[in-house]
Amino acid sequence: MATQKFVPVSKIDSKLLPEIQNYLPMYQNGIFVGLGKPGKDSYIRGFVCDVEDDGTIVKVRYDALKKFDGPIGEDGHATPSAVMVVVERRADGIYLYCAPEYRVFIYDHVNNQLGVTVMGFAGGFTEKGKKPAETALAEVLHEHGIVVKDAEIVRIGYASDNRAMTETCIEYYLGIFTRQVGQDLQGDEVIQKTEAIRVDHFVPGLDGIVDTAYAFLVSHLGLVKPI
Repeated sequence: MATQKFVPVSKIDSKLLPEIQNYLPMYQNGIFVGLGKPGKDSYIRGFVCDVEDDGTIVKVRYDALKKFDGPIGEDGHATPSAVMVVVERRADGIYLYCAPEYRVFIYDHVNNQLGVTVMGFAGGFTEKGKKPAETALAEVLHEHGIVVKDAEIVRIGYASDNRAMTETCIEYYLGIFTRQVGQDLQGDEVIQKTEAIRVDHFVPGLDGIVDTAYAFLVSHLGLVKPI
């Protein structure tokens, strides 16, 4: 029985291909891997096909672009990047550290605006191995002169940012801390463009990665429970 799979164009018999015009050959390390306009080595053009158990391609369904978001390892898969979410335990709730960030590619179709400002997380988006989660948390604490009583870091989830093309999942980490006695702050605040907003006051926006991180966060903290 044939199942639908993504197949690099280089492995497909040209007789099966639909008519495609204005495409250029794309190479990786001298090897032909697909058609399209080359951007980065992490993009491979191909097709979603019906493939038999023995690997025989029986039908080409539609054109697709497969994205490896990160360095490709020996297993043929990319190393995931990580999003760090920094939160603080306070007497009146849990506060999320975030900052406004401009996203040039996002188009707000409701307001007909290309390029929008969203609330990102102070911990940021980091490549694994280059900026460990511990470093991201330490930077936020140092920036605000916060002395902690206790802190912990835990992975709260992982997901693809685009199910239609991105194979690599992004990992989401939570860095949660409590201040030393005498440093407590009350209410939402703004410090050096970074905002500390109580989790239930945060409003998701147009950045899907930020919204996914927020969903993992509230689920991990038990703020959203199954019905």
